[in-house]
Amino acid sequence: MSTPVRQTLLSPHNLTLLITALFTIIADQVSKRLIEDLMPVGTSAYPVSAIAPYFIFTHTQNTGAAFSMFQNGGMFFIVVGIVVCGVILFYTPRLPAKDWQTRLALGLQMGGIIGNLIDRLRQGYVTDFFHFQIPEIDFNFAVFNVADSCIFVGVVLLIIISFWRERNA
Repeated sequence: MSTPVRQTLLSPHNLTLLITALFTIIADQVSKRLIEDLMPVGTSAYPVSAIAPYFIFTHTQNTGAAFSMFQNGGMFFIVVGIVVCGVILFYTPRLPAKDWQTRLALGLQMGGIIGNLIDRLRQGYVTDFFHFQIPEIDFNFAVFNVADSCIFVGVVLLIIISFWRERNA
């Protein structure tokens, strides 16, 4: 029985995580800076008239967690974000070499966490702008951003991967 070779974070197998995280951070930060430069806080815009008013951009400043939960969390969310990124970085080299799916999911999560951490450290809040609503039934989903979306998709992917592997075991 052979012992698995321990990887380092920078081994080729882990490039999926690192590249995914990097692209997530870039997409998040570029989109937030565009919103901050083009829209005053509290204003809304209709980027695609065909789906307005269901999908709009609304520039908000969020001091809470993803999707505006737990407002004024401040330092707590900074510490939690750093700890979660540390756990991801510790755990990733221990994954099987061919497990790119988990690395992709963790890369989305880590990139989203870092994207929101950059905002918190830079300005004390996170810039949010995606806004889904259904005015006919007075439904307003919390305003969110690219980072929040990537964190959510990463968690959903991990759940799907876990169920899929358990089912096939």
